[in-house]
Amino acid sequence: MGVNISQAHDLVYELLKRIAHVPEGGIRVDHELVQDLHVDGDDYGMWMVPELQRRLGIKPQRREWEIRTVAELLAVVDRHTERATASGGLASA
Repeated sequence: MGVNISQAHDLVYELLKRIAHVPEGGIRVDHELVQDLHVDGDDYGMWMVPELQRRLGIKPQRREWEIRTVAELLAVVDRHTERATASGGLASA
């Protein structure tokens, strides 16, 4: 069963909340991961990225994960979730 974009976005926000300092008002797409949300690079690269790959069944290239904002992160997830769903991938939440 494939994951839709809305489910993928929910997962991104759920995982971000575990490693970010969430500002009052919540996480917005224009927030910068490091500057605004104080996301640690190790938490992002060694925990969040592999968790997204595993749970969504996606395999973006390493350089695609080198992003600055929440919007850029969502765009990577969208692009690869759509591919996995279109190709009948095993993406599941």
